[in-house]
Amino acid sequence: MNTLVLLQFTLHVWALVSGVGSIDVAIPEKVYTHTRGDNITLPCTFQSKLTTPSLVIVTWSALKVKEETEDTVIVTFNSHNGRTEYASKYERRAKVDVNVDTGKADLRLYSITMDENRSYECRVQIPGDDEGTEADITQMVVLAPPSPPVCKVEGKPEQGQNISLSCLSEESFPQAVYSWDVPDMTNARGNTHRGSVLFLTNISSDTSGLYTCTSSNKLKAKTCCICLYVSPASTFEASDCGLSVCINRAISTAIVFVIICAIVVYFFCCQRKKSKNRKEESDALYMNAVVTEDTI
Repeated sequence: MNTLVLLQFTLHVWALVSGVGSIDVAIPEKVYTHTRGDNITLPCTFQSKLTTPSLVIVTWSALKVKEETEDTVIVTFNSHNGRTEYASKYERRAKVDVNVDTGKADLRLYSITMDENRSYECRVQIPGDDEGTEADITQMVVLAPPSPPVCKVEGKPEQGQNISLSCLSEESFPQAVYSWDVPDMTNARGNTHRGSVLFLTNISSDTSGLYTCTSSNKLKAKTCCICLYVSPASTFEASDCGLSVCINRAISTAIVFVIICAIVVYFFCCQRKKSKNRKEESDALYMNAVVTEDTI
């Protein structure tokens, strides 16, 4: 607070002893769109009718949102002593790039988060040049791809029952759009898709299969799936299994099938070998009988 008061007093005194100019501060775009985690730059330029201003003070602020009571001053730059002061939460996440000669006062933010979704003000104060536009405002929109969606089954997947399959990404900006891919047999049956929820009515064994939900926005699409088994009994099996579990089930079935085939092949080979041995023994007995008969 003392620093701010001192700066205001200095500006007031210098304004009294300096000539009058006309300052113009501008941010090129009204809205900047970036993705969460990016390193970004908010550009700001200023022009003064003073050829060589003795003091230039640049202040970048994050304007308050609904739940906040006041704006947050991110950084203040003083050209007189070359000092730059950052707010504690921005000390390692922000950098101001000022060039008094070219009129540049850019703000750099690193690894932006969803909290950076707000308006920003670039303010430039030059004693003796306070007629004009001292500040400009821009809006930053931070986008985020959908978080991995979670698929769930509501209700018991038993024949004749009504159930619903839900799918939800906890984070997504802009808001995620949901779609469902269902087994072919289900296309012929009644189902209703409302937002992220798929309603299945009067289900039967034909309803069993792999259900895939896609959560997408303009950045990316992510999926989750449910392997649904509709049973005639009170026991049921339904899990947020993902495609890997379905594949594992298929692999397990294939392994069992291979084992059965191996057993069949083994016994078949053994039977052939036994038959061959019997034939060889029979041939040997026949030859022995022939030799004995010739000897007699």
